Amino acid sequence: MNSTQERSKRTKSSPFHSGRSILFLAGCALGAVCFLWVYGAGILNPVYDDWLLNGDMDLMQHYIGFCHYRMSAWRFPFGMIDTLSYPTSMSVIYTDSIPLAALFFKIFNGILPVHFQYFGIFGLVSFMLTGGLSSLLTYSLISGSGRDDAADDNKADDKNGLEGYFSESSDGRIPFINRNLPYVLSLCASIIYILSFTVLQRMFYHTALGAQWIVILSLYIWIGTFVRRHTQLLCADGRQHFARGIC
Repeated sequence: MNSTQERSKRTKSSPFHSGRSILFLAGCALGAVCFLWVYGAGILNPVYDDWLLNGDMDLMQHYIGFCHYRMSAWRFPFGMIDTLSYPTSMSVIYTDSIPLAALFFKIFNGILPVHFQYFGIFGLVSFMLTGGLSSLLTYSLISGSGRDDAADDNKADDKNGLEGYFSESSDGRIPFINRNLPYVLSLCASIIYILSFTVLQRMFYHTALGAQWIVILSLYIWIGTFVRRHTQLLCADGRQHFARGIC
């Protein structure tokens, strides 16, 4: 059995075998902890709306917009409210009531309690996705976006990314910290994203803008596809130009 096969076998028993999946879940858990630490668990109660009605005027607008929308008749295009600016209609988009969430919960309006809010849950989910996706984004930057999970564990000595700073032990085994340091650093770095001023300032002020995870997801996809592909093309072109120059 060659060295690569031995490493692959040992990797399967590693607690980080799932690689990015476990990193994502750990980042989500860290985001949930940060959310509860900053805002507490009270606002997660879907029937507790005092914090919305007695808080910032923007929060009140978001909540009242949903209350009117859930009581409005269904019409096309979806999202129209006919009770806020009678006799004309307006879209729930303009009340910043998280339109997709408002549309989803309007479907169940018949079984929802009179007092119902989803803004606390939306905040929790946003924090969790910010933590999970920012962990993946940081990991892609640290270890190289073009490598899969198996390569991440089996190539810890490739001199590519932070993993290259640690060599194998004398018996040929990859130390635990060697394989998993990028995961730990990525998870720690996600705190910067989760508790950033932008997230904290917008979450329950302009709540829809608290979903910064959408931006992070876009960057993660871009780094994983566009950057890798174009980096390979640039390297190939560079080699060709260099070869022509010396010939």
